[in-house]
This record gives sequence, structure tokens and C-alpha cells, in this order.
Amino acid sequence: MDYLITGTLNYDITLFVTSIPKPGGETKVTRIKRALGGKGGNVASAFAKIVGKASFLGALGDDEAAKLHIKYFQSLNINTEHIKIFKEIESGTSYVVVDEKSGENMIISYPGANLKLTPDLVDEDLLNELQTTKIVISANVAPELANTVFNASKGIRVYIPATYAKSACSVNADYFIVNESESEFIKGCIGRKIIRTLGKKGAELIGERKFRVEGVNLEKIGLKPQSSAGAGDAFAGAFAAALALGYNDEDSLKLANYAAAYKVVHEDPRGSPTREDLIKFLREVDPQFNLEGLSASLV
Repeated sequence: MDYLITGTLNYDITLFVTSIPKPGGETKVTRIKRALGGKGGNVASAFAKIVGKASFLGALGDDEAAKLHIKYFQSLNINTEHIKIFKEIESGTSYVVVDEKSGENMIISYPGANLKLTPDLVDEDLLNELQTTKIVISANVAPELANTVFNASKGIRVYIPATYAKSACSVNADYFIVNESESEFIKGCIGRKIIRTLGKKGAELIGERKFRVEGVNLEKIGLKPQSSAGAGDAFAGAFAAALALGYNDEDSLKLANYAAAYKVVHEDPRGSPTREDLIKFLREVDPQFNLEGLSASLV
């Protein structure tokens, strides 16, 4: 096993609205869209679309959503043998509200089978496989599970704490990927590389040295934002994919920033770019970017 992603899986019901209401307010839903989501699933999708393969550790209910997740992963060459199916609980579900004008969003989640994301999922066979992994990614899972898979691997370890940001420093990771609000909780993670996504303003990496990339001006190149739901996940998956392809930290940050911008012009939470999509996009927005790492055969 070269690459493992563990994390949450959700079935997303997206409501497109005229505006996101304030507490006690009301808004009009103009249309509804259903899609596969969840931070773990989105990150794995973004990673596999660029690298070409991965394995996934997760939990699903014994329902139709689970079948859709499995089928989708297999279409991306993501190994699903480590996804556990639980009969007594439904798969996770998220309700996403998207402002049609700005693309901004809010998310309400029912965890469902994601509550089963504990170290108990990691059996001896998986522990043995982890000894040869090159990259392990944990997305929105508790520190206990993250450390279980990280400690078994000698590869690069990427943690996306999300709702577990307050206890992220207890995790034995090489990279932490957080948004602006989450970053307040991990200032004490001394000696780690912290990547902070800044939305439209880009992203920055704080480690031995600090560097930053600016956000992509989509309107300048004639593109209209559709939805920011999943953009951070596209960023995280693309950053890890860039590391897998041999890019250094700075170029990995740039590539991830472009992948997130590409996702924003697509409604689907898993609308991250394939290698071919990313190469075409990079040729338009940054012709000087080194494309060799993506795939010599595609350049």
C-alpha cells in the first residue's frame, strides 16, 4: 500500500439559496442537489484524481449511500477493502447551504457511521500494510485514530483535524492543514509544518520558514465561482498529491491553491481537478509552473 486516506464519508444534500440567512431568518431555496461528500471522501477523491490511486479507511452504514461511495471510489482506483460496513447505523449525511451569488456555504452534519471512526477499525493486516506507505492522510478523525495509523507508518503524515483542531497538537503528524479559525488552536504545535488556508486570499505554510501564495482571481480569467463547498478538501488532497509526485513544500502549496480555485468553479463538493484538468488550468493561470511532476506523459 503506497497511500492511505482515512476520514469521514457523507451523503451531501446541497440547498442553493438566494442568501444565507442569519439566525432566526429565512431564505428561499432555488434548487437542490445531492452528491457524495465528507472531508475524508473529498480529500481522497482529490488525491486519487491526481496521483491515480489510493486506499481508504472509513465507516459506512448498510444503505444505498454506502453503495454509491464504494462505486465512486472504485471508479477512481481507490481501494475500498478497508471500509467497514455497519448494519445498525446509517451512513453520514451533510446538509450544505450555498449562497448562489457568492458561492459561500454553511454545513450541517449528521455523523452516522462516522462515529465508528476509532482505532478499532485498524486491524493487524492494515498495520502491516502501513509499514510500507509513502503518505498517510487523516481527515476529520479523532487524534486516537490519526495516531494509530500515523505511528504505524514511516511515510509522510498529513493531518486535517477540522472538528478536532483543539486537540490536534497531540497528533504525530508532519503537516497540519487547517483553515483560519482552526489555526488558532494549533499555534502551540511546535516544530510542525502548519498549512493555513485563507479562502479567497490564498494559503500559507508556517514551518522553518514561512511562505504564502495569493488567491486566484477567477473573474480575471473569465470564470465564475459556483460553490466553495469542498474547496478546502480539494486543497488538502492536492497538496498531499503534490508531495507524492515529488514537489517541494512551496510548489505543493501553489498546486493545492490552484486545485482549490478550480474546484470553486464547480458545484460538486468532489469537483476537484484530474491531472489533465489541472495541467490545462495551470497553463492558463500560471504558465511558469513546473508541470513535470504531474506527469511527463501529460505535459
